[in-house]
Amino acid sequence: DLLDFAAKTLRISGRLVFWLPTTELYSDAELPSHPCLKLLYNTEQYITIRLRRRLLTFEKIKLFEGEVPVSPQFNPDMKHLEYESDKYLSYKAKVEKKRKAVERYKAEQGIQSMTRNQRRRAQREKSAQQKEAQEGALTEEAADGVATAAHVQ
Repeated sequence: DLLDFAAKTLRISGRLVFWLPTTELYSDAELPSHPCLKLLYNTEQYITIRLRRRLLTFEKIKLFEGEVPVSPQFNPDMKHLEYESDKYLSYKAKVEKKRKAVERYKAEQGIQSMTRNQRRRAQREKSAQQKEAQEGALTEEAADGVATAAHVQ
């Protein structure tokens, strides 16, 4: 439950803001509530004739049952969330490390590193050379065929 999670993790006077989808038949009894949270704002936005959404803002007013008060300078819950958000950054660092290792290997093996455009250009040149070689072979065969036909007559 979102409100329960917020009541456990927010500091006193911390806020939770979220959208709640509703219809035109909305009543205040439908609003979620929690003993540790106080509803500050309930703003309605019309989406269609029948559909609406409400922007709800809750503020934490008291400690969650069994929660130990934390000084405002240090919140271990926030530190934990900060480390969780760094997973993407550690993934980027891992990918960068792998890319550098591949570059190092190619340099050690004497393999030329190329960009995608350079690889495409090289492939086009190779295809053009193969096509020229095939056309040259066909003209040689044709010339041999003409020479053989003249020799036979």
